[in-house]
Amino acid sequence: MPDLGLPGGTRKRTETKLLRRALRHYEIAATLGPCMRVMQSCQSVLDTGAGVNIVRTSVLPANWMAYAEKLTTLLRIRDANNDRLGTKYAINLYVDTGGVRLFDRFLVSDNLSVPCILGTEFIEQNIGAILPRLRKIVWQEHVRCTEELPRSTPILACLNDSAWDRHWQGEPARVRACKQVRVNGHHEE
Repeated sequence: MPDLGLPGGTRKRTETKLLRRALRHYEIAATLGPCMRVMQSCQSVLDTGAGVNIVRTSVLPANWMAYAEKLTTLLRIRDANNDRLGTKYAINLYVDTGGVRLFDRFLVSDNLSVPCILGTEFIEQNIGAILPRLRKIVWQEHVRCTEELPRSTPILACLNDSAWDRHWQGEPARVRACKQVRVNGHHEE
């Protein structure tokens, strides 16, 4: 029996392993735009390893410079491959996921590998839970919903071992048939 710290006694050695923090990427469908008239749909990535929100210029409307502000200090931001991202502008954008509409600040970059990155600032302020097994995002209570009841956002894909796991690939599409019905002289579907 080992002695628990008494002089002359022996202690049983225990080995502790620290787990490396897991960085995850989750792809969701969203529409982005500086105002509600010029929203554009894209597949945004929730990135637990990125600090700030970044958007690629190709996602923005042609007149995006009218909404942007030039950064006074150039930020040193690197992507996952340790390549430097040039960011000279910041822009405030609406993010609409179908059930939730938010307004947040994004840095603008030309050479971003994905259309949009939602970083840890966005995740910590707005998301209550990321449930990869259930493939959904649960929003915090203070987030303004576009519908009466708050709705979770589906996760389209997860990045696992440098490959996107898209659970819906290779499956047939689910289609719901509609029947046309004439009610009181009006044509409805």
